[in-house]
Order: sequence, then structure tokens, then C-alpha cells
Amino acid sequence: MSKVYVMKNNYFDRIVSQAPIPCVVKFTSAGCHLCHELKPVYKEVAKKFKDKYAFFSVDCDAEEDLKQEFSPDGVPTIRVYSGNPRDGREIPYPGNEVSGYGFEDLVKFLNNHGERSEEEE
Repeated sequence: MSKVYVMKNNYFDRIVSQAPIPCVVKFTSAGCHLCHELKPVYKEVAKKFKDKYAFFSVDCDAEEDLKQEFSPDGVPTIRVYSGNPRDGREIPYPGNEVSGYGFEDLVKFLNNHGERSEEEE
């Protein structure tokens, strides 16, 4: 069973830049209804992709520095990092903010290695 790790500001850079596999990072907030709905979906996706990706969660309420530096446009936001995020290797998930992230949407996205398909562009 894969685990979703809590990401803290003091080790974000080191983990993202030194991870042997891409990191999937979920930015959330305690007061966000969609964030609460996403939690079990994200855990299931983490189980499915435990050998291909490392999964993390950032509480934007507690980690104000990460929120400001990476300024997610809103929560929930899921991003995939392969290497140093300051090198432009960040790939935002093209999710539907109204209905939230679905299991199938995340699986499809991660199966495509975090890249948008031509039909989504």
C-alpha cells in the first residue's frame, strides 16, 4: 500500500530535486470542500501508482511559504514534479475545478506521464 506523505517547507526542494521518481504534490486547505472529497481518491491513485510516483500533500494553511512560492491558483491543485520545480519541470494537472478531480481523470493523466493529451489542449 502506498502512502501519501505530508510535505513541509523545510524539505520540499530536497525531496523534489532528489527523488528517483516523479513527485505528485497535492495542494489543499482545511476549509476546502473539494479537498476533502479528493482525499480518498488521491489515496487510491497513490496505491495504483506506488511504483511510478511518490505522493505528497501540502496543507496550504500550514505551509504559507510553499503556497506563496508555488502560488497554486486555488485548491485543490495537483502538480507533478520531475526534478527541481524552479527549472520549469512542473506540470499542472488540467482538472475541472467545479467538479473536482476524479479517479479516472487522475489515472489517465498519470498514465500519460503527467502530460496533456492533444485532445485536452
